[in-house]
Amino acid sequence: MCENLIANEWDLMQHRRMRDRVIANKLADLVERAAFEALKQAHEDKLDAELQAWVDAGNEESAWEETPFNHNDARMDATDLARGAKSTDREKLAAVETELENLGVDMVALMAAAHEDARIAILRFEGDIRDLEKRRREIKGDFDALKKAAPIDLARDEFEDAEIVE
Repeated sequence: MCENLIANEWDLMQHRRMRDRVIANKLADLVERAAFEALKQAHEDKLDAELQAWVDAGNEESAWEETPFNHNDARMDATDLARGAKSTDREKLAAVETELENLGVDMVALMAAAHEDARIAILRFEGDIRDLEKRRREIKGDFDALKKAAPIDLARDEFEDAEIVE
C-alpha cells in the first residue's frame, strides 16, 4: 500500500511538472516572437528618428544611409529572453519582465496567451491530476483504516541491536 501511495505521489508530481513545462514552453515561444518583433520595431523607430534628424539638419533624404537591422543579434537577444522566461529564478524572471516592458511587451498578456494556447494540453493534465489526487485520498484512507485496524506498537516488538529514540 505504501508503494502505491509513493507511486501515486510520483505520478502526481510528474503530471504537475509536465503541465507546468507545457505552459513554460508556450510562454518562451511567445516571448521570443514578441521580443524579436519589438526589437525590430525599435530599430525601425530609431531609423525614423535618425532620418528625421538628418533631414532637419538640411541634408537630402536620398543621401542618408540607414543602418541595416541585424537579424542574428535580435534573434539571439530574443532567444536569451525566452530562456530567461523559462527560469525558476525570481530575479532572472523579474529582469526578463523589466526588459520586455522596456521593449513595450506586456509579460502578463504573454502569460495569458500561453495559457490559452496550451489550454487543451493543460485540461488533459488537470484531469489526470484530479484523478491522481482522488486516488491519493483513496489510498491514504485505506492506509489510515489499516493502521487503525492493526496499529503497530514498536515498543512491544523486540529488535536486536535497536533502540527506540524519542
